[in-house]
Amino acid sequence: MDLKVSKKDFIWNMFGSTAFSFVSMFLSLVIINLTDTNIGGIFSFGYTALAQTIFTISYFGARSYHISDVQYRFNFNTYKMQRILTSIFALLIGFLYVVLLYIKNIYDIEKTIILCLLVICGMLDGLFDVYECELQRVNKLYLAGIGLFLRTIIFAMILVSMVIITNNLILSLVVATIFKFIIGYIFEINILNKELVDVSLNINVDHKMIVQLTIVLLPMFLSTFMDIILHSGQKFAIDLYIDDYHNGLYNILFMPSNIIYLMANFIMRPLVTNLSILYESNNKEYYKKTTKILHIGFLLTGLIFAISIFVFIKIYIIIIEFITNNAYGVDLTSVTTITMFVLIMLGSCFYAMSTPLFHFLVIEKELKQLVICYIIATIVSILLNFILIWKFGFFYSAVSYFLSMLIWFMIIYMCFNIGKIKCLNMKS
Repeated sequence: MDLKVSKKDFIWNMFGSTAFSFVSMFLSLVIINLTDTNIGGIFSFGYTALAQTIFTISYFGARSYHISDVQYRFNFNTYKMQRILTSIFALLIGFLYVVLLYIKNIYDIEKTIILCLLVICGMLDGLFDVYECELQRVNKLYLAGIGLFLRTIIFAMILVSMVIITNNLILSLVVATIFKFIIGYIFEINILNKELVDVSLNINVDHKMIVQLTIVLLPMFLSTFMDIILHSGQKFAIDLYIDDYHNGLYNILFMPSNIIYLMANFIMRPLVTNLSILYESNNKEYYKKTTKILHIGFLLTGLIFAISIFVFIKIYIIIIEFITNNAYGVDLTSVTTITMFVLIMLGSCFYAMSTPLFHFLVIEKELKQLVICYIIATIVSILLNFILIWKFGFFYSAVSYFLSMLIWFMIIYMCFNIGKIKCLNMKS
């Protein structure tokens, strides 16, 4: 079976995903430059960790299942209504978390308001994701990419412009969030409703089907939620146990690692729907394709890691010092910080190499096994964060991340191979 995707699907998916990742990386740096390291650190934590966690709760692990639901077990309206409910739930969880820390005097009022606004941003991204999923399912991935690209870029441009004009991050976030909703409505909700001719858009919602979908997605939700804790737990620990300045510094060290994860998604996301069809029709051919994908992923990951170390020392530090007005100059050039960067990059390599394995297990509907893998890895990661960061300080956030990702990769790789052997033996 041919797994090629159209050029415009690939290009716009790349543009949308790249914009989302790079804005997440560099927007924090710009905010640091325009405000200070403490406010920048708050925004960095809120935008890259807290908002992403809220996004994860909102979309409830549905993306991989939704785009691979080629048999239309659930119609779009069922996915949409279920997403509205999970988005409301995510919003309440985010507000509760922030307000409780304010009540306990861990957060001041300014930090509380900033983080609450970023909770709303994360929820909106989760809500609009259901429209992107449906666009991909009906082979309109390029439209999803256009919507994501415009929503992300315009949000960033409005936010930066407003901070420059008003020097007030709270007001700027209010205005930028309003524009995020407007752009999402125009280029995703409106596009899906008006340009796609699909019978699923006209089917009434069966509340029993919403409950059924939620039950089906629960393992995926638990997996994706634990994934964000596994991936960002160190940022929460730094926020609670250290300070905003070091959260900003950790985010700077962490940013290049997103490129590796982005490359893994470039390879996988456009292929998920077609791989799902192939798995249903020919297991042996499917596993040949997955092996090839893994080999390509391993080679690309190793190449990017080698390049990243050189770039960090020779180029990246200079760029960061320029963008942040040398706010972290001394810390970035120290041996300790460079060592932390290497550990974080190694950890991200293992995380990126696990990304195709995650999608394969979803395609194979091995959701229970996936949850078990996540439970083991997440428990280990939380213990590492609690012991290392709380007890020994900032440097061990990198150590904790590296160990967490290594353990996660080993567990999920073993799980995939066990399932592969079992499946092929049953067919032979």
